[in-house]
Amino acid sequence: MANFKTIWKMVAVVCVVLWPPLAGADDKTWKMHTEAGEEAYRQGNLTEAEKEFREARKETDALAFPDQRQAVSLENLARLYCLQGKYGQAEGLYWQVLTIREKILGATHPDLAAAFNNLALIYFAEQHYHEAERFYLRALTIWEKTQGAETCAFATGLS
Repeated sequence: MANFKTIWKMVAVVCVVLWPPLAGADDKTWKMHTEAGEEAYRQGNLTEAEKEFREARKETDALAFPDQRQAVSLENLARLYCLQGKYGQAEGLYWQVLTIREKILGATHPDLAAAFNNLALIYFAEQHYHEAERFYLRALTIWEKTQGAETCAFATGLS
């Protein structure tokens, strides 16, 4: 029985030691595509930005669990689609961002408030004011609880 426990301890150590480099390989490619997409976005090359953001998103597809990189990739694509007026596509992506962030960060994290705010912006642009208000209020509630009513994030959400 001692040998069995010893073997499992060694397996655990090997997994801990080897896992970060394996995870880092995907992370490097994801980061490269994300940064290239952000640069293309800043330069106004939306076609290239979309291509790079899609490649970054593909890098996250293999992850079997919600990961912040998935949320970032989806959010980048959604932001791009909003700029292009493709609100329907952006809305679906922002819902996925919301689901991932709530699962990873919890129901009261400021990044979750940002996801609610982004959905509100889409509903406002589509003149669905009741829905927009509902999501703005959820975002403001989180910001107020986590950062206080006197913070910039809270004040920005009010404007």
